[in-house]
Amino acid sequence: AAWRGSDGEVQCQRAQGGETAGGKVMRDLQEENFKQTVLEGAMLSAENSWAAEF
Repeated sequence: AAWRGSDGEVQCQRAQGGETAGGKVMRDLQEENFKQTVLEGAMLSAENSWAAEF
């Protein structure tokens, strides 16, 4: 959850009960998808820069 503020803020929001269990599951899925997308993007750009150098 680093890209939406500190983990402390997220923990605080969860502690306040500001979301349903379903909402938490959906957000966790979105966070996993986001991390996967960022990871794939980083790998692609690394491959592209490597290919450009050689």
